[in-house]
Amino acid sequence: MRKKFVGKKRFPIRYIIYLVVIYIVYQLTVGIFLNFRLPKTNEEFILFALRNSNSHWLYQKANQNILTKVINFLNNFDINKPTTLLKTNLVYYENNDYHVSDPNPIVASNPRIYIINTHQQEGYADADLSNYGITPNVMMASYMLKENLNKAGIETLVEDANFEQMAILNNWDRSNPYGISRHFLEDTLMKYPKLDLIIDLHRDSIKHDPGTVEINGKKYAKVLFVVGQGYENFEPNLNLATTINSLVEKKYPTLTRGIYKTNYVYNQNASSKMILLEVGGYENTIEEVMNTLDVITEVLKEHLS
Repeated sequence: MRKKFVGKKRFPIRYIIYLVVIYIVYQLTVGIFLNFRLPKTNEEFILFALRNSNSHWLYQKANQNILTKVINFLNNFDINKPTTLLKTNLVYYENNDYHVSDPNPIVASNPRIYIINTHQQEGYADADLSNYGITPNVMMASYMLKENLNKAGIETLVEDANFEQMAILNNWDRSNPYGISRHFLEDTLMKYPKLDLIIDLHRDSIKHDPGTVEINGKKYAKVLFVVGQGYENFEPNLNLATTINSLVEKKYPTLTRGIYKTNYVYNQNASSKMILLEVGGYENTIEEVMNTLDVITEVLKEHLS
């Protein structure tokens, strides 16, 4: 009597198809949700980041799979504007792409702090943001610091003029950025002669490790105070930088890289209440910069109290 051989049941291929479809639907749903939730401009991102501490994580999540990249492409591609294809999928640059408008402008009556960025084009790492047209830079950091200070009760202004554009219109020497920013600095000093502090906020050219410190599980972009001594009576600015640096050291000793003295001027001869502050380096994320700006806000509030 022959034995009957019963073949093993194969896993139905339709189940595999079901699983694939479920996965695709899930990824599409998550991708669409994230894409609607995430801002698409520098200005929107500033306000979004100030409201949401997990914003950086959301951008990382949105970049984890190809489906969300496809969604991002479809949502940003305008068939009537072919250049959007270049902007979202190829390396594409526009003039003055670095300039960021103030997302929350205020009418200042009696500002105490004025923030300016002589080098408006200095940018931070954008690995998780570039697909969304967001290019974090020092102007973004200045607006975030302004919002922090205003919330702390210290009325603060940020210079939002487009230096590159203004230099072209007025035929200013574009190879002399401090000469360009000087125009706006002097105008502001004439309008608000009683300012308590002027900050020229920059980003250094150092790599990530020397420009970053981890404190209590949180990463911060390190700061450096630069003092120009190429003019008479620089001592008040040196004393000011020393005082603020000491306050940073008192709170977070490893956050500051100290004070760097040079024989340049950096427009610091315009006011005895001016500091040049380097926040992080080109490999720092905007999240690390924001953590540092929280500390700077505390320090400046203590200094001006």
